Amino acid sequence: MDSTLSAMMRQIRSVPALYAEINDMFEQQARSLLTRQEILALRDVTLTGCGDSYCAAQLGAALLEQFTDLHCACKTSIDLARTDWLERTEDPKQSAWIGISVSGAVTRVAEVMKRARLHHGLSIAVTGNPESLVGTNADRVLHAAIPPFEFAPGVRSYCASVLMMTHLAVCWGEVRGTLSRQRAEQLRRSMADLPTQLEQTMEPMLQESLAAAHMLQSSRNYEFIGAGTSFHSGWFGMAKILETLGMPGTACNPEDWFHTQYFIKDLSGTSTCLMTYAGSGTRDREEELLFHAKNMGRAVWVVTDREDLISYPCIHIPALAEPALRPLVECLPLAAVSSDLCDLAQELYMRGAEGPWSPCTDCALVANGTLSIPEEPSAG
Repeated sequence: MDSTLSAMMRQIRSVPALYAEINDMFEQQARSLLTRQEILALRDVTLTGCGDSYCAAQLGAALLEQFTDLHCACKTSIDLARTDWLERTEDPKQSAWIGISVSGAVTRVAEVMKRARLHHGLSIAVTGNPESLVGTNADRVLHAAIPPFEFAPGVRSYCASVLMMTHLAVCWGEVRGTLSRQRAEQLRRSMADLPTQLEQTMEPMLQESLAAAHMLQSSRNYEFIGAGTSFHSGWFGMAKILETLGMPGTACNPEDWFHTQYFIKDLSGTSTCLMTYAGSGTRDREEELLFHAKNMGRAVWVVTDREDLISYPCIHIPALAEPALRPLVECLPLAAVSSDLCDLAQELYMRGAEGPWSPCTDCALVANGTLSIPEEPSAG
């Protein structure tokens, strides 16, 4: 890979090969995590994570709700670990608690795993390190290991977490009968084909991303807008802007944009990214948003598989036969724009952990802390 590229861009370009390398292994991990009887006994699933992993947890909850009949929720780790009053379940086999942390070192996620394991059901760690704080405090480990790579704001780790959650949702849906065997295999074939699709479209996508970055250099605020699972991808885009440029960002859905973000005062300094796709049930509202945002003077850009939006700068992703797999793709142009903006501005990732940001060196503010969970209510 080109050594002149930034570390983050090398991560982005490596994702198709990463998907090809880990796909079969992740499918097998998802299949072997629980027995058929354990999967059928489940009634509800709660997911959590921090940072990018919280975004992956949101997507995991959405995919599990789409492919299974389970009641699913995603909550922040600090609430689950410290403040939420969690009902004792009559049958622990009915509740699963999934905590995502690729490093396995995030303290709050480890607290959730320990609290759930002790009192509330089956705790499952999704991590690349089973011997970590998160892994050792869980009942089961979904081993989401990826080959090591040079440091940059996380792209490979996030993509791996989303791929693992997709396989888990497909597996549990097939076992519970909410996905037919044929439909599950179709989804798995599409995941296996995804690296080739990405390789074929990567260069033009990254050229369009670089053009968008040049257009956005004077922006001072970045908003990411999407409906459905695209909202969660927007949350990921917001995180990358903060980690690369250190500038404020927001994530919103198209309807709430008209209720809130519409009233931002700094119009000329606002970058508005919309994710919109052919066949979307929300495209009429998204087209209204594009029209008004552009007329207001915002710097508008679009991530899409559509060819009809000729009035706006677009970054095109491949048209997928399975829209449920879109989160595995649309994160890449969002990350690429952040990476290119970072390079153009000659910024340091995470402020280089220097000066006022030095306390975060080696993840000291979020990892490997002392676990503390609240006292549980007594039975009865």
